[in-house]
Amino acid sequence: VTDADSTDTAVNITATDLVITAVTGVGDTDAIETEVTTVDVYNAPGYGNASTANIEIDQLGVVGDLTVNQAVQGSVGVSALNSGSVIITTADGNLIVDAGGQVTALDGGSVVLTAVDDGSGNGDVTINGVVSTSVLEYKVPWLMDTNAGSVTITADHNIDVNADVRIFNILDLYGEDDIANGDIDLMA
Repeated sequence: VTDADSTDTAVNITATDLVITAVTGVGDTDAIETEVTTVDVYNAPGYGNASTANIEIDQLGVVGDLTVNQAVQGSVGVSALNSGSVIITTADGNLIVDAGGQVTALDGGSVVLTAVDDGSGNGDVTINGVVSTSVLEYKVPWLMDTNAGSVTITADHNIDVNADVRIFNILDLYGEDDIANGDIDLMA
């Protein structure tokens, strides 16, 4: 799913609930500009298919708040990496990860959640569902040094964390000592 224009101010999708299932990313390298209430995005390149395609969504200011039910990079198995990141921004609204929802990047991909206040008084991030980066599978030898990416949450006002924000790498369980997983940064 790609951006239909070259500007960052034209709305690509207007809807109440946005549900996207993709195999080559969503807004990869040029975010999809939305005016929606909720978003549910799943990018799954398929078992054994490597991918670096991101999920990138910019919620524009007219609607404002955005609730994320799901923004997930799917598993590709033990012989490939899906290292795309998840990058979601509100231009002038609150960003909420819904209870029971999740935002997940795998295999070195990062999560970046940003809420901006452009004069409305909004700009909070509320985490009610799990936000994580992970390496969930013991990869084949040539992919063994895969590190879990970072999580960065930025809000012009408040960050309210009511659920897990975590980084997990299965290689830690196998005693791998050369793992350099990403950081968790909260900035308000």
